[in-house]
Amino acid sequence: MKAVHFGAGNIGRGFIGLLLSQSGFEVTFVARNEKQVQMIRQKGKYQVMLANEAEDTRLVQNVTAIHTKNRQAVAGRRFTSLPARTRSTAARS
Repeated sequence: MKAVHFGAGNIGRGFIGLLLSQSGFEVTFVARNEKQVQMIRQKGKYQVMLANEAEDTRLVQNVTAIHTKNRQAVAGRRFTSLPARTRSTAARS
């Protein structure tokens, strides 16, 4: 399955991308930082350091990126929609 995440910052790569990758998704980041986009596209993976005492690391694989200015590529991406939690459902959890 494929997923698209808008933003490749700390939360996008370090949290959302990690979770999606661990769940078996091929992740495409849509980002505005050209250096970041190129790095992700070239390597297809990156490392995340967890915020625990041991500072464990995880390798996030099967990722790519598109620059926000490339509207045609972004519009042409097919991906799986993930259900978003709303405030009303979050309050019941």
